[in-house]
Amino acid sequence: MSSPCLGVRGLEPTEEELEELLRPLLKKKGLIRKKPVEEPVFKGLLYMPYDIVEFKYRLASGEEGTGKTAINLVLASSTDDPRELTLCLRPDYVGEATRASELSEGIRAIRPRVRGLDVLRKLAEVRAEVEGFRSKAGAALADARRKMTLPQYRILSLFIPVPSIQAMMAERAYSDLYARVEGFVREFNVRLGLDEGAELEALDPCGQDGPIYFPSFLIGLSGPDGDRLIVLDLSGQGPNLDVEATYLCLKRPELRDELVKALVGQVQQAKAT
Repeated sequence: MSSPCLGVRGLEPTEEELEELLRPLLKKKGLIRKKPVEEPVFKGLLYMPYDIVEFKYRLASGEEGTGKTAINLVLASSTDDPRELTLCLRPDYVGEATRASELSEGIRAIRPRVRGLDVLRKLAEVRAEVEGFRSKAGAALADARRKMTLPQYRILSLFIPVPSIQAMMAERAYSDLYARVEGFVREFNVRLGLDEGAELEALDPCGQDGPIYFPSFLIGLSGPDGDRLIVLDLSGQGPNLDVEATYLCLKRPELRDELVKALVGQVQQAKAT
Protein backbone atom coordinates (compact mmCIF):
# COMPACT_ATOMS: atom_id res chain seq x y z
CA MET A 1 0.00 0.00 0.00
CA SER A 2 1.51 3.31 -1.13
CA SER A 3 -0.43 5.80 1.03
CA PRO A 4 -1.00 5.90 4.80
CA CYS A 5 -4.25 4.44 6.11
CA LEU A 6 -6.09 4.14 9.41
CA GLY A 7 -5.91 0.83 11.18
CA VAL A 8 -5.21 -1.29 14.25
CA ARG A 9 -1.61 -2.44 14.54
CA GLY A 10 -0.88 -6.12 14.88
CA LEU A 11 2.19 -8.15 15.84
CA GLU A 12 3.16 -11.31 14.01
CA PRO A 13 2.71 -14.42 16.16
CA THR A 14 5.77 -16.23 17.47
CA GLU A 15 6.79 -19.63 16.16
CA GLU A 16 5.57 -21.20 19.40
CA GLU A 17 2.15 -19.57 19.04
CA LEU A 18 1.90 -20.69 15.43
CA GLU A 19 2.84 -24.26 16.27
CA GLU A 20 0.22 -24.41 19.02
CA LEU A 21 -2.51 -22.98 16.77
CA LEU A 22 -1.67 -25.12 13.75
CA ARG A 23 -1.25 -28.45 15.54
CA PRO A 24 -4.99 -29.29 15.76
CA LEU A 25 -5.70 -27.81 12.29
CA LEU A 26 -3.24 -29.84 10.21
CA LYS A 27 -4.67 -32.82 8.35
CA LYS A 28 -3.25 -36.10 9.65
CA LYS A 29 -3.07 -39.68 8.40
CA GLY A 30 -2.00 -42.97 9.92
CA LEU A 31 -3.50 -46.13 11.36
CA ILE A 32 -2.08 -46.06 14.86
CA ARG A 33 -0.13 -42.85 15.26
CA LYS A 34 -1.44 -40.18 12.94
CA LYS A 35 1.10 -37.78 11.52
CA PRO A 36 0.57 -34.43 9.81
CA VAL A 37 0.48 -34.62 6.02
CA GLU A 38 0.38 -30.85 5.51
CA GLU A 39 3.09 -28.29 5.96
CA PRO A 40 3.24 -24.49 5.84
CA VAL A 41 4.64 -23.14 2.58
CA PHE A 42 4.27 -19.41 3.22
CA LYS A 43 3.02 -17.05 5.89
CA GLY A 44 2.71 -13.34 6.47
CA LEU A 45 0.86 -10.38 7.91
CA LEU A 46 -1.89 -8.83 5.78
CA TYR A 47 -4.21 -5.96 6.71
CA MET A 48 -7.84 -6.25 5.60
CA PRO A 49 -10.30 -3.33 5.34
CA TYR A 50 -13.46 -2.99 7.41
CA ASP A 51 -16.23 -0.41 7.46
CA ILE A 52 -17.95 0.43 10.74
CA VAL A 53 -21.62 0.64 9.72
CA GLU A 54 -24.26 2.34 11.84
CA PHE A 55 -27.92 1.33 11.69
CA LYS A 56 -31.28 2.11 13.24
CA TYR A 57 -33.62 -0.67 14.27
CA ARG A 58 -37.10 -1.30 15.64
CA LEU A 59 -38.17 -4.41 17.53
CA ALA A 60 -41.60 -6.04 17.66
CA SER A 61 -41.90 -4.84 21.26
CA GLY A 62 -41.77 -1.24 20.00
CA GLU A 63 -38.23 -0.66 21.26
CA GLU A 64 -36.11 1.48 18.93
CA GLY A 65 -32.39 2.07 18.95
CA THR A 66 -29.15 2.37 17.02
CA GLY A 67 -26.25 -0.03 16.68
CA LYS A 68 -22.98 -0.58 14.87
CA THR A 69 -21.21 -3.53 13.34
CA ALA A 70 -17.95 -3.96 11.41
CA ILE A 71 -17.93 -5.53 7.94
CA ASN A 72 -14.95 -7.21 6.31
CA LEU A 73 -14.96 -5.64 2.85
CA VAL A 74 -12.69 -8.25 1.25
CA LEU A 75 -14.76 -11.20 2.39
CA ALA A 76 -17.99 -9.40 1.48
CA SER A 77 -16.82 -8.82 -2.09
CA SER A 78 -16.26 -12.57 -2.59
CA THR A 79 -19.88 -13.75 -2.27
CA ASP A 80 -23.52 -12.90 -2.93
CA ASP A 81 -24.87 -15.63 -0.66
CA PRO A 82 -26.70 -13.91 2.24
CA ARG A 83 -25.63 -16.61 4.68
CA GLU A 84 -21.98 -16.10 3.75
CA LEU A 85 -22.34 -12.31 3.73
CA THR A 86 -23.62 -12.53 7.30
CA LEU A 87 -20.31 -14.12 8.30
CA CYS A 88 -18.53 -10.93 7.18
CA LEU A 89 -20.12 -8.94 10.03
CA ARG A 90 -18.02 -8.55 13.19
CA PRO A 91 -19.68 -6.47 15.92
CA ASP A 92 -16.75 -7.11 18.28
CA TYR A 93 -14.50 -5.08 15.97
CA VAL A 94 -16.48 -1.88 16.65
CA GLY A 95 -14.81 -1.40 20.03
CA GLU A 96 -11.41 -2.41 18.65
CA ALA A 97 -11.72 0.28 15.96
CA THR A 98 -11.33 2.98 18.63
CA ARG A 99 -7.64 1.96 18.85
CA ALA A 100 -7.06 2.76 15.18
CA SER A 101 -4.23 5.08 14.23
CA GLU A 102 -2.26 5.90 11.09
CA LEU A 103 -0.36 2.89 9.79
CA SER A 104 3.00 3.05 8.07
CA GLU A 105 3.24 3.14 4.29
CA GLY A 106 5.10 -0.16 4.12
CA ILE A 107 2.33 -2.41 5.40
CA ARG A 108 0.88 -5.17 3.25
CA ALA A 109 -2.82 -4.43 2.76
CA ILE A 110 -5.61 -5.15 0.33
CA ARG A 111 -7.90 -2.47 -1.05
CA PRO A 112 -11.70 -2.81 -0.74
CA ARG A 113 -13.96 -3.26 -3.77
CA VAL A 114 -17.25 -2.85 -1.90
CA ARG A 115 -18.46 -0.63 0.95
CA GLY A 116 -20.07 -1.77 4.16
CA LEU A 117 -23.18 0.40 3.89
CA ASP A 118 -24.11 -1.27 0.60
CA VAL A 119 -23.51 -4.72 2.07
CA LEU A 120 -25.72 -4.10 5.11
CA ARG A 121 -28.46 -2.55 2.98
CA LYS A 122 -28.49 -5.69 0.86
CA LEU A 123 -28.68 -7.89 3.95
CA ALA A 124 -31.47 -5.70 5.37
CA GLU A 125 -33.50 -6.32 2.20
CA VAL A 126 -32.86 -10.05 2.42
CA ARG A 127 -33.80 -10.01 6.10
CA ALA A 128 -37.15 -8.36 5.30
CA GLU A 129 -37.90 -10.96 2.60
CA VAL A 130 -36.84 -13.81 4.85
CA GLU A 131 -39.15 -12.58 7.60
CA GLY A 132 -42.10 -13.03 5.22
CA PHE A 133 -41.01 -16.60 4.40
CA ARG A 134 -40.41 -17.21 8.09
CA SER A 135 -44.01 -16.29 8.98
CA LYS A 136 -45.45 -18.41 6.16
CA ALA A 137 -43.24 -21.38 6.94
CA GLY A 138 -44.10 -21.14 10.63
CA ALA A 139 -47.82 -21.06 9.86
CA ALA A 140 -47.53 -23.98 7.43
CA LEU A 141 -45.53 -25.99 9.97
CA ALA A 142 -48.12 -25.36 12.67
CA ASP A 143 -50.91 -26.39 10.26
CA ALA A 144 -49.10 -29.62 9.27
CA ARG A 145 -48.53 -30.52 12.91
CA ARG A 146 -52.19 -29.74 13.73
CA LYS A 147 -53.41 -32.06 10.97
CA MET A 148 -51.26 -34.88 12.31
CA THR A 149 -53.15 -34.71 15.59
CA LEU A 150 -56.70 -34.56 14.14
CA PRO A 151 -58.86 -37.55 15.26
CA GLN A 152 -59.99 -38.36 11.69
CA TYR A 153 -56.33 -38.61 10.54
CA ARG A 154 -55.47 -40.96 13.37
CA ILE A 155 -58.48 -43.18 12.66
CA LEU A 156 -57.97 -43.20 8.89
CA SER A 157 -54.31 -44.04 9.31
CA LEU A 158 -55.36 -47.40 10.77
CA PHE A 159 -56.81 -48.34 7.38
CA ILE A 160 -55.45 -45.90 4.79
CA PRO A 161 -52.03 -44.49 5.73
CA VAL A 162 -51.90 -41.85 2.96
CA PRO A 163 -53.29 -38.81 4.85
CA SER A 164 -50.96 -39.19 7.81
CA ILE A 165 -47.97 -39.85 5.51
CA GLN A 166 -48.76 -36.68 3.56
CA ALA A 167 -49.01 -34.73 6.80
CA MET A 168 -45.71 -36.17 8.04
CA MET A 169 -43.94 -35.29 4.78
CA ALA A 170 -45.30 -31.74 4.92
CA GLU A 171 -44.26 -31.41 8.56
CA ARG A 172 -40.71 -32.54 7.77
CA ALA A 173 -40.40 -30.24 4.75
CA TYR A 174 -41.65 -27.16 6.56
CA SER A 175 -39.70 -28.04 9.69
CA ASP A 176 -36.44 -28.11 7.70
CA LEU A 177 -37.26 -24.85 5.90
CA TYR A 178 -38.25 -23.11 9.12
CA ALA A 179 -35.10 -24.29 10.89
CA ARG A 180 -32.84 -22.90 8.14
CA VAL A 181 -34.68 -19.58 8.03
CA GLU A 182 -34.70 -19.31 11.82
CA GLY A 183 -30.99 -20.08 11.89
CA PHE A 184 -30.24 -17.27 9.44
CA VAL A 185 -32.37 -14.77 11.39
CA ARG A 186 -30.74 -15.61 14.71
CA GLU A 187 -27.21 -15.52 13.28
CA PHE A 188 -27.90 -12.17 11.63
CA ASN A 189 -29.17 -10.74 14.94
CA VAL A 190 -25.95 -11.78 16.67
CA ARG A 191 -23.82 -10.30 13.88
CA LEU A 192 -25.62 -7.00 14.38
CA GLY A 193 -24.77 -7.08 18.08
CA LEU A 194 -28.40 -7.73 19.07
CA ASP A 195 -29.84 -10.53 21.18
CA GLU A 196 -30.11 -13.79 19.27
CA GLY A 197 -33.87 -14.01 19.75
CA ALA A 198 -34.63 -10.35 19.02
CA GLU A 199 -37.82 -9.85 16.97
CA LEU A 200 -36.51 -7.33 14.46
CA GLU A 201 -39.23 -5.42 12.61
CA ALA A 202 -37.18 -2.76 10.83
CA LEU A 203 -33.50 -2.25 10.01
CA ASP A 204 -32.19 0.95 8.44
CA PRO A 205 -28.43 1.20 7.69
CA CYS A 206 -27.68 4.92 7.91
CA GLY A 207 -23.93 5.59 7.90
CA GLN A 208 -20.39 4.25 7.78
CA ASP A 209 -16.86 5.05 8.88
CA GLY A 210 -13.84 3.57 7.18
CA PRO A 211 -12.22 1.74 5.79
CA ILE A 212 -10.27 0.81 8.91
CA TYR A 213 -7.61 -1.88 8.49
CA PHE A 214 -7.35 -4.83 10.87
CA PRO A 215 -4.40 -7.27 10.97
CA SER A 216 -4.68 -10.87 9.83
CA PHE A 217 -1.98 -13.50 9.58
CA LEU A 218 -2.15 -15.83 6.59
CA ILE A 219 -0.66 -19.33 6.54
CA GLY A 220 -0.57 -21.32 3.32
CA LEU A 221 -0.70 -25.09 3.79
CA SER A 222 0.18 -27.72 1.21
CA GLY A 223 -0.57 -31.43 1.32
CA PRO A 224 -1.71 -34.48 -0.68
CA ASP A 225 -5.27 -33.13 -0.92
CA GLY A 226 -4.16 -29.74 -2.26
CA ASP A 227 -3.50 -26.29 -0.91
CA ARG A 228 -5.53 -24.33 1.61
CA LEU A 229 -5.30 -21.12 3.57
CA ILE A 230 -5.54 -20.58 7.32
CA VAL A 231 -6.38 -17.06 8.50
CA LEU A 232 -5.56 -15.85 12.02
CA ASP A 233 -7.10 -12.82 13.71
CA LEU A 234 -4.48 -10.54 15.31
CA SER A 235 -6.78 -7.76 16.53
CA GLY A 236 -6.99 -9.01 20.13
CA GLN A 237 -4.47 -9.80 22.85
CA GLY A 238 -3.08 -12.77 20.93
CA PRO A 239 -3.55 -14.70 17.68
CA ASN A 240 -6.80 -16.61 17.22
CA LEU A 241 -8.23 -18.63 14.38
CA ASP A 242 -10.43 -16.48 12.16
CA VAL A 243 -13.08 -19.13 11.63
CA GLU A 244 -15.19 -17.09 9.22
CA ALA A 245 -12.33 -16.04 6.92
CA THR A 246 -10.79 -19.54 6.91
CA TYR A 247 -14.18 -21.08 6.10
CA LEU A 248 -14.91 -18.64 3.27
CA CYS A 249 -11.45 -19.23 1.78
CA LEU A 250 -12.29 -22.94 1.69
CA LYS A 251 -15.70 -22.30 0.12
CA ARG A 252 -14.49 -19.61 -2.28
CA PRO A 253 -11.15 -20.50 -3.94
CA GLU A 254 -11.15 -17.14 -5.73
CA LEU A 255 -11.09 -15.41 -2.34
CA ARG A 256 -8.15 -17.55 -1.24
CA ASP A 257 -6.31 -16.74 -4.45
CA GLU A 258 -6.95 -13.01 -3.99
CA LEU A 259 -5.54 -13.02 -0.46
CA VAL A 260 -2.52 -15.10 -1.46
CA LYS A 261 -1.81 -12.80 -4.39
CA ALA A 262 -2.10 -9.73 -2.15
CA LEU A 263 0.32 -11.21 0.37
CA VAL A 264 2.86 -13.03 -1.79
CA GLY A 265 2.78 -10.47 -4.59
CA GLN A 266 3.59 -7.61 -2.23
CA VAL A 267 6.33 -9.64 -0.54
CA GLN A 268 7.95 -10.31 -3.91
CA GLN A 269 7.61 -6.65 -4.89
CA ALA A 270 9.25 -5.55 -1.62
CA LYS A 271 12.15 -7.97 -2.18
CA ALA A 272 12.63 -6.71 -5.73
CA THR A 273 12.96 -3.12 -4.53
